[in-house]
Amino acid sequence: MPFSKLAHAAALLAIVSSPLAAQTPKPTPLSAADSTRFMELGRTYVRWMLQGKADSLVAVMDAEYLESTGGPVGVSDRLGKIAERGGKEVKVLIEKLTRRNGQPQFWHEAEFSAFTDEPVVFRIVFDEKGKVVRIGLSPKSQAEFDQ
Repeated sequence: MPFSKLAHAAALLAIVSSPLAAQTPKPTPLSAADSTRFMELGRTYVRWMLQGKADSLVAVMDAEYLESTGGPVGVSDRLGKIAERGGKEVKVLIEKLTRRNGQPQFWHEAEFSAFTDEPVVFRIVFDEKGKVVRIGLSPKSQAEFDQ
């Protein structure tokens, strides 16, 4: 008898919680001013990456994310590899603002001189204050699409 009550309660919980779990709140749309601000920040940060300005980039990174990248030395090392592996940026294909797990994400897709197989995509995720909380850089075929 206790087992059947337990099974009934578990089934009821599954039925009741399924619609709740499926109801992920949609992020609030960004205002035009915020969209413009994040686009400009994204363009600036990509430019800094391409110019190897690690100190500038470090200054705008979330402390936790900076630590996860190996600190200023890790950021500098990673920026050095962009030119080494990709060469110079030849042509910007797409710049847009999307969302990544509900947070603003700047998407910069470009062709590079030494990486000719496919475009390279920079993805910069911001918190609401404009701090960088994640950076992704990969060939387009490996870029994560999440809005």
